[in-house]
Amino acid sequence: HYLAYSTRFREALDVFEIAFDLTSLPGIKAEARLERGTVYSRNMNDPGRALSEYTDVIERYRAEPFLENAVYSAGLIKMEMKDKDGALGLFRRYIADYPSGSHRSTVEIFIKELEK
Repeated sequence: HYLAYSTRFREALDVFEIAFDLTSLPGIKAEARLERGTVYSRNMNDPGRALSEYTDVIERYRAEPFLENAVYSAGLIKMEMKDKDGALGLFRRYIADYPSGSHRSTVEIFIKELEK
């Protein structure tokens, strides 16, 4: 995580990729993909690649809390990309799958805004 916070983003992506490649543990694989998505989204202004990383976590891993955060983060990116239906689908899934999730109140606000 240090590299991601030190503005050495390319190196951080490489470290997360190495972690992904070297493990067979689903939780570590999911976390590596989630962190890569975060670097792409927050630090490299590449929502397409971020969404790809989050989607990989959603489709391939059942590891928590990484799956919860991937669903939420993918919904945010879909919303930013003006994909209203995609964002609504992910946010509704978030509410259904994580009724006590840490992002629930924010997701409820986004759903109300997107349904207008």
